[in-house]
Amino acid sequence: MQRQMAVDKILIVDSLNYIKGFRYQMYCAAREMKLRVCTIFVVAPPDACREWNSKRTDDHQYTPETYVRHGIQDIF
Repeated sequence: MQRQMAVDKILIVDSLNYIKGFRYQMYCAAREMKLRVCTIFVVAPPDACREWNSKRTDDHQYTPETYVRHGIQDIF
């Protein structure tokens, strides 16, 4: 994860965020590089997320290929 951190990148880490120590490690690594950190918890059920995505009309609807490419196919 730390090798991927950069000022001009948005890094999404969807792994072990439930472990407080891992979140703190990410925070410290980002702070060392003078980067900002944000932790997001999605509490919506997967079915609701799929439904919301299918109703998007702004040409920003995610495709199943996007989920596979980003490793979140289990959610969608």
